[in-house]
Amino acid sequence: MKKIFFCLLALVLTTSAVLAEETLRMGSYNVEYSENATAEEIGEMLKAYNLDIVGFNEAPDGDWTARVGKAMGLDNVYVGTVSSANHVNKYKTILSRYPLTNCHEFELDAAGGWNPASAVGAEIQVGTHSISFYSTHICFNGNQDDHAKLLVDSIMKADKTDLIIVVGDFNCKVDHTSGIKHFFDVGFKNMWLELGIDTTDLYTWNALNPEENLGVIDQIVVKGNAEFTDGNMIELERPLSDHKPIWCEIKF
Repeated sequence: MKKIFFCLLALVLTTSAVLAEETLRMGSYNVEYSENATAEEIGEMLKAYNLDIVGFNEAPDGDWTARVGKAMGLDNVYVGTVSSANHVNKYKTILSRYPLTNCHEFELDAAGGWNPASAVGAEIQVGTHSISFYSTHICFNGNQDDHAKLLVDSIMKADKTDLIIVVGDFNCKVDHTSGIKHFFDVGFKNMWLELGIDTTDLYTWNALNPEENLGVIDQIVVKGNAEFTDGNMIELERPLSDHKPIWCEIKF
């Protein structure tokens, strides 16, 4: 009888371990090539949110992302090689608590608007879950064959992980009929919609000049069996960029 009891106990503990919930806290920030704040200032600000992984857009090349990571206590970095519209220091980067594997970048060229755009991607392992994380900066040109469509097609063709996360400056709002809609069409869920945050009168650009704002154009979308549990934009007394940083937590 005692042997049966311990076997059942082991089974319960094993099942509990398999079913244990994991959480991931993530952020996205277009830092406007760090024109209005240093890497260290941005890192100190983000540190308070205890983020596990962050996607930056319009980030400087070189060790800039690593310097943000030093301030946050995160030391896994991937820096892309495609600068948005071929401008200076508008790279996409990833900063993570977890080791990054399979690092790659999709270059995106679409008719209309500016080119090139891109998305950097990497895989992380959280518990038993393989997760793909992408940081992007894309143009909204109102066409159906836009950067967003090219990115969705590239991800869906290449990615086989349990969860897929895309963060960044989408340059479009959640109700646009192209752009982010391509993500919805293949089953991605959006942070603002899932958390029930009405973005009608909110904006993530322009933090430096609110009277010329374009609404909430920074997005986090997730595909897979995950639930958004918390998140919002970060309101700063002194903006560190023309965009507001955003963050969220998911449970899976």
